[in-house]
Amino acid sequence: MQVFLQPLDQHEEIAVLNAYWTAVANVFNDAWNKPPEESKLTHGTGIYAMGQLMDQILPRVMDKLWTPEAVPAIEAELRRIADKCLWTQPSDPIKMQEWESDWKPLQNLKRDKDKLARRLKMFYLGK
Repeated sequence: MQVFLQPLDQHEEIAVLNAYWTAVANVFNDAWNKPPEESKLTHGTGIYAMGQLMDQILPRVMDKLWTPEAVPAIEAELRRIADKCLWTQPSDPIKMQEWESDWKPLQNLKRDKDKLARRLKMFYLGK
């Protein structure tokens, strides 16, 4: 999916990445501030999957991307999946089974990265 009609310069690229990852850090603050051993978000698999999700989100916030509303707009998009993401071990016993079967086993392998990226995309697109 192509988002930009013309190539971005280095400063624009940095601004886009900064806005996106700031929003990720804000929405998933607890998981973002934990080491990879405790958080699948800061693990290579989570970083990869969230990077893939960026391609879905940015086109929806293009009108705000170069404004002070960029981070809040991206945060709003990320909140659509926030309650479905088990980046860290949940305390809720109901979610523990999903954590044990679907999230905890993720490794920094291509198949797991792709699996998580597909899962996040499905969450985001409501499928």
